[in-house]
Amino acid sequence: MKKIDQLFLKAAHKKGLLDDAGVTQIADSLTEEGDAASAAVAAGLMTQGQSQRLLTSIESSVPPEGIPGYEILSPIGRGATSTVWKARQESLGKIVALKILSTSISSTTQPEQLISEARNAALLNHPHIVHALDAGVSNGNCWFAMELVEGETLQQQLTRRGALSEREVIELALCLTKGLAHAHNAGLLHRDLKPANILISEDGIPKITDLGLALAEHEVMELDSSEKRKGTPHYISPEQIKGETLDVRTDLYSLGATLYHCLTGQPPFQGKTNHEILKKHIQEEVIPVATISCKETPLDAIVEKLLSKTPDQRFATADQLIAALENASGNESTGTPTAPRRGRSKIHVISATNRKRVVGGASRASLHSRKTMMTKIGIGAGLVISALLILSAFSKANEGSPDFGTTLADHRSLIAQQKIEKRMDESEKDRKRQEESAQTLLDSILAQD
Repeated sequence: MKKIDQLFLKAAHKKGLLDDAGVTQIADSLTEEGDAASAAVAAGLMTQGQSQRLLTSIESSVPPEGIPGYEILSPIGRGATSTVWKARQESLGKIVALKILSTSISSTTQPEQLISEARNAALLNHPHIVHALDAGVSNGNCWFAMELVEGETLQQQLTRRGALSEREVIELALCLTKGLAHAHNAGLLHRDLKPANILISEDGIPKITDLGLALAEHEVMELDSSEKRKGTPHYISPEQIKGETLDVRTDLYSLGATLYHCLTGQPPFQGKTNHEILKKHIQEEVIPVATISCKETPLDAIVEKLLSKTPDQRFATADQLIAALENASGNESTGTPTAPRRGRSKIHVISATNRKRVVGGASRASLHSRKTMMTKIGIGAGLVISALLILSAFSKANEGSPDFGTTLADHRSLIAQQKIEKRMDESEKDRKRQEESAQTLLDSILAQD
């Protein structure tokens, strides 16, 4: 019996999820290809959720065994279906990220499918896509080796900061769209683009990751409806939910949902359950960005077009989206977009056309601007005073107006509704508490061993 199965049975028994008879039943039924977690669910002794949470907790703490050619160094992070480790590629001495799929996921994945997906991802070579290096199946575990990106995910950045500035989002969108355009031009779809699958390097370079799920467009056509539904509820497209035909516009919808989150600090649709969220993607119109952020930006119309219910109403290609973003940024010819080191507040696009020559610590443009500074201040003060007088008159004219009051109340109601829904969503907190409990249990078991 594999060590991971031994630890699973011990943890399940100590937690009271399996009794002595259950442990014996599963141990006796295990085959060389099977695993204890799947066997417990198949026997009806544990639910899928119980099994997955316990297994994920164990796998994130115990280094995988028998991955040929790689020395496991330390854990990087874990998700619902995989754990990522820092590893050394022994042949070249290169430090890489090694993604190990959960045992329960690996048991339902065909090795041929894994190699095909890895081969597709390896075709991509772009500064805004994490480079795939290797893939395989060892001891029943499916794994991917990929470029190691030191930094944080966009999801972590959004959790830390809430929302990003308009300028940051435009430049982030340009980086990601250029990466998607490269993948799409190679005939590949991502199918699960979301903030957690976007890495921000320490140099501030955004990179799309998790292209192990990427498929060639002709392969997508061969998927059944359940396979087409692979994706994350907050960022999945309506056609993906319904199991319909997928194309590049599916990725653009997920990008739109991601950019909406960046601008507002929350996904476009929220709910108490995944089913409720998926239903909103199909049936409900998204609340305008300006309603939540309380300000309008050139990005609003772009994001709302990306979130159109039907693909025909979205941008047809990533290249079309790039043109719209460059127009919105006021910079129609950019070089390779780059971003600052983590901790700075902005992502900058560097272009040879917008660099200024610096003389004595100040640009010529800034030296010239000092000569007219007082004039500008005078004009600006006059404009401010005029604006205040106009606003005062407008406020008095609309005082008591039902239309004005109703509109303001509606906007406040929408914002309040979003905040309430956000507070009510406690499922993630419950999941974390359960994982922490399982981790404590696992630590005590390992200590006994």
